[in-house]
Amino acid sequence: MTVTADVPVVQPHLILGEARGLVRKRTGSHNVPPVMLLRASADWTGDELLKIDGEDGTAHTVRVRPARSVLAVLDAIDSRSEHELLIVLSPFREEELGPNVLARVVEQRVFSLGLWDVLLGETGADRLDPVLQTSRYRWLVEAVLGDGDLLRRVARARTPVLRARDLLQRLAALRLGFPPGESIDPATLLTWSRRPGAFASFGDLPKEEREGITSHLGETIGPVAEIVLSLADPRKTHAGKLADAIPLGLVVDELYTDRHPAPEQVRDARIRLERHLPEPPPSEASLRTFGRTCAALVERWTEGAHAQDAEDMYARAGALLGELRVGDLAEHSRVLPEGFRRRLDDLAKAIGAARSKPDRRRLEAAEAAYVLLVEHRLAKRSEPVHRRPMAAASNAIRLLRWLSIETPVFASLEEGLTWQIRVGGWVDRALRVLAWADTTDSPTAARVYRALFTAVRERRTTLDRAFALKLAAWKGRETEHMLLAENLMRRVARPLVTRGTPLLIVIDGMSAADATAIGEDLARVGDWIEAGRNAAGREGALAVIPSMTTYSRTSLLTGSLTAGGQKAEDTGFTAFWKGRPARLFHKDDLRGTPGSTIPDELRDALMDPKAVVGVVLNSIDDALQADERISAPLWTLDTVDYLAPLMREAANAGRPVIITSDHGHIRDYGGRAGTSGESARFRAPTDAVDDGEVLLDGDRVVHGNGRIVAAYDESLRYRMRKAGYHGGASLAEMAIPVLVYLPVGMSVPADWDTLTPSSNHEPQWWGRLPAAMAEQAPAGRRPVQDETLFGPETLPAAADGLGARVVGTAQFTTMLKFGRTKLDGDKVAALIDGLDEAGGRLPIARAAEITGLPLFRIDGYISQLSRILNLDGYQVLTRIDGGRTLELDRDLLAEQFLGGTR
Repeated sequence: MTVTADVPVVQPHLILGEARGLVRKRTGSHNVPPVMLLRASADWTGDELLKIDGEDGTAHTVRVRPARSVLAVLDAIDSRSEHELLIVLSPFREEELGPNVLARVVEQRVFSLGLWDVLLGETGADRLDPVLQTSRYRWLVEAVLGDGDLLRRVARARTPVLRARDLLQRLAALRLGFPPGESIDPATLLTWSRRPGAFASFGDLPKEEREGITSHLGETIGPVAEIVLSLADPRKTHAGKLADAIPLGLVVDELYTDRHPAPEQVRDARIRLERHLPEPPPSEASLRTFGRTCAALVERWTEGAHAQDAEDMYARAGALLGELRVGDLAEHSRVLPEGFRRRLDDLAKAIGAARSKPDRRRLEAAEAAYVLLVEHRLAKRSEPVHRRPMAAASNAIRLLRWLSIETPVFASLEEGLTWQIRVGGWVDRALRVLAWADTTDSPTAARVYRALFTAVRERRTTLDRAFALKLAAWKGRETEHMLLAENLMRRVARPLVTRGTPLLIVIDGMSAADATAIGEDLARVGDWIEAGRNAAGREGALAVIPSMTTYSRTSLLTGSLTAGGQKAEDTGFTAFWKGRPARLFHKDDLRGTPGSTIPDELRDALMDPKAVVGVVLNSIDDALQADERISAPLWTLDTVDYLAPLMREAANAGRPVIITSDHGHIRDYGGRAGTSGESARFRAPTDAVDDGEVLLDGDRVVHGNGRIVAAYDESLRYRMRKAGYHGGASLAEMAIPVLVYLPVGMSVPADWDTLTPSSNHEPQWWGRLPAAMAEQAPAGRRPVQDETLFGPETLPAAADGLGARVVGTAQFTTMLKFGRTKLDGDKVAALIDGLDEAGGRLPIARAAEITGLPLFRIDGYISQLSRILNLDGYQVLTRIDGGRTLELDRDLLAEQFLGGTR
């Protein structure tokens, strides 16, 4: 049914009901006039004559006459046949027809079709929700009947019972311009607020519709709807404020946080904020929900196609804070760019103070400043403009922690070598990042990082000197346990043969720092179990002297102290594995054909279970020689050519793998040039040994006559500057990292141990507070590391929120018992509430924050929670956007656990 000139165009099946009623009236009493006036449109398309059987079995003829004028009404009555009953359809009210006409019709009045009856007839429904038949919802029925498009959609749905909630949802979607059937949640409504013309289109709706839609969405999705639609109501605001709904929410989130340094300033700003809010002002609880929802939505936008929209929203929020005369509050924001720059500066200042005087109070202040920086949303961004400053900040705080603990003392050469693999490599890794720190937006950070870099280098030089002196005194005597380049295959590769024929990968020039990054990458792959000869952690081997490819790589691949090139390596490698097929591949042997990452010959060798395979990878050494990758701090699984495909092929072949190098290297950070040398880092011996040098001799000095002067100070070189150097006596050059990986399911050799990824091989200060500092923390206060990125606190859940109600159900409690690890109910409730407030979607990083879990553990947590919530295969909790976003179907969650009530 449609409405024309505020009267309905009546469908034929509705007139049948009125005709039957007229027949009943006449059958009961012949005093009833034979004419009925029905107020309706004169546009009649049905049959003129209707045949109706009365209750007494008598057939009656009812004529239907449309009348477009009062005269036409009179003509219809006057021309009626005495054998017919008459229904006249006209748009006129009783006062327009007059008493003379009314005196000749049934009940002397004009009948109207019942709206509810019409609605049932038009939609084909069996019955109505009782609340629809109340005066409160008359406007809704009229709105539905008055919109042909909406009425057709409702009719197509073929719902047996018409419910007010369903009609309201459909009407709201239609009036706000959403596709049919789309669920409106806080996120979609906030997105709608940015549409051009949204304010005008909503403002043009009748008052009852605006109020009804606002009330309905307020009840179903909460304060966000109440505030957004009030901003769209011309009686409560003015044009322009609706378009600012999202940045306004960001401002609200800033002003209603409980952590601001100037509470009086915030209080004044809240008062000034009222002029931007609808009348009457929303409650504080509603504003907090609105602010959190806007913040979560824009944070989610930063990770997808709406990234620029997100930045625009943040910029507008900063401008609004300026209009409120509290622009400096942006510097305390956890989302605005001004807050990120301020936190970088604050961290740099705290690090500078702690470096100058590393007492407990200053160290804790630096840790606290780092926590605030990590909490900023830009700290989690992947763009270089944000990722690089964060990498520098993270490694600066690590190096500050390292400087705060006592300088190690090496009791032996082996102890120094082990320290470099398990600790020193991590120091070098952090130092490389700090050396190329992006401090464009923070001159303070640039100054502090330079001073920190210098302090770390000074300590490293002290340790390098101690190691070099141990090396000079050692004279190359064989040890019972320590790995040397020349015994590495005998002590590591041969024992692996008892489990599987190994693949030996020698990454020429790989340092301990690079090995930490490559090891992290392989731990994430999941195809491997790391193993070693010592349960305490990885070990290293000592390079041959000088630490050059010609000497150390050849000695490693032949199993004996020697010098030579590729030919000597090929011959020696085959001889070492006598009685067993062995093949060594160098750089020129690795060039594959189009469509293949490695050559067929190498793949065939890897698939031969009897053949020992060795591969030399030259990416690092070649780059150092060519002065390349100067600003790239580390080598990784994907940046070392051929490494990743080699590991995949080895996994397919079921081979254990040894990843090692022939020597390490140092990076060029500037420094001084010594007298001319035979290499960048060693020279022929003279009578004088200068500061930063050490005289080395003995059987393991394979160069010349067995005597050289090598530099241990990393700032000293003997030739032109390049990206990096090797050949010297520093820990970074002499320590050869050794990483051993077994395919999943393969047992470790006898007397070996599994080195699980959970240990991470990280020194304590890399991700946690050193024990010496933790012991200084005063009683009653948690150690600083519990306040860092690695131990965030769980956000509390609302006692009456969706999360608490779901977690409190018997069904959830029962499902919880079947998990491998019992999930904490408070964390689950907090995550559900966070998703609910954000419109059902959250970035994975935000989910980790809410649950108080490190980011690397959130995947397992979500998988376990999904098994609990996704009953019977229904996808209540899922990951979208390539796994970057968590999505909760809140209606389905309520249906599964709360009987449909949300």
